[in-house]
Amino acid sequence: MLKIAICDDNIVLMKRLKKICQEYEKHAFERISIECFSNSLDFLHSKNKFDVIFMDIEMPQLDGISAGKIFREIDKEAFIIFVSGYEKYKPIAYGVHPFDYIDKPFNKDAIFTVLNDVIRYMSKISYTSNIKIKIGSESHIISAIKIRHIELNNRKINIYYENEVLSIYDTISSLYTELRDYGFLLPNSAYIINYRFIKTFKRFTVYLVDGTEIPISQKKYNEFERKFHEILRNKDKGRNL
Repeated sequence: MLKIAICDDNIVLMKRLKKICQEYEKHAFERISIECFSNSLDFLHSKNKFDVIFMDIEMPQLDGISAGKIFREIDKEAFIIFVSGYEKYKPIAYGVHPFDYIDKPFNKDAIFTVLNDVIRYMSKISYTSNIKIKIGSESHIISAIKIRHIELNNRKINIYYENEVLSIYDTISSLYTELRDYGFLLPNSAYIINYRFIKTFKRFTVYLVDGTEIPISQKKYNEFERKFHEILRNKDKGRNL
């Protein structure tokens, strides 16, 4: 089931978007649940898990971009789709790493297209982003996109995965070879970082959303910056990462 949230203070447009999503359910034979919010604070206070969020930008109390930034601290995997009639917000909105940006007034084709892209992207992620690691004598399959970062600690590798740390014997170079196509970056020879958990970076430090600070070597900085923006461009085009 695809769980959709619609957040828009324009009730008419919110109902119209909900109706289009309901039509898509019949069109694509995809089970969908839809929850609507007339302001972003109610959305943020919701305890429900969503796969797709259609987010208006100009709203009272808290604008959609600010709400998107807060939501990204909670959920790195959901697909945020900004829906706005204002071109000026696009450069700022893409800093929240949305899946797409749809201009108002929207039509059914635009919504159907983006939902098709979401489902196609989710399908690719579920089948291609698993990797195998060995913990002791046991092999485990884990989801690459849930890894926050990896660090070399003495002669062991620590994988920060969801709410635990997995310690394995491997090398940074071999793990990076396996992970680089999934949106991972190499800031130095001792760390690998999942771009989804990067809050910001500057010379010469990466700040993760959980407060972790990771150094970028002077030698690696230009390449790190280039690859980070390349990942964002590819994601904006709906490519599998």
